[in-house]
Amino acid sequence: MDGRLPGLLAHCNVLVNILFGLISGWMRYVGGIDEKGLLIDVVDPMASELRPICDECDHSSEVVSELLKIDAIFPDDLASNSLFVESVTAVYQKLMELRARCAVVEFIKNKS
Repeated sequence: MDGRLPGLLAHCNVLVNILFGLISGWMRYVGGIDEKGLLIDVVDPMASELRPICDECDHSSEVVSELLKIDAIFPDDLASNSLFVESVTAVYQKLMELRARCAVVEFIKNKS
C-alpha cells in the first residue's frame, strides 16, 4: 500500500470483504451443522435462539436475512443496508456452495 487514495480504497475493500466473510462464516457456524452434515457444539450465548432460525431456513441463504433481523446482534441500519445484505448473502452462498476451504482459497486468489 503506497498511501495514495486508490491504494487505500483497495485496502479498505479487502478489509470489508474479510468482514463479510467473518459474518457469513459465523452464520454458517451457528447453524450447528458441519460441512459433512454432522452436528457441532456451537459455543455462542445465543445458540439456542440462532439454531432454530437456521433450521427453519434449511440452512439456505435465506438464513442471512433472518439472522440480520436480530437487533441484539445487528443494528437496524446495518441490517437494512441492501449492499451489506447482498454482500453477506453472496459470501454465505459461496461458502455453502464451495465449502469453507475452497471458498477461502477462491477469495485469496481473487484478491491477489
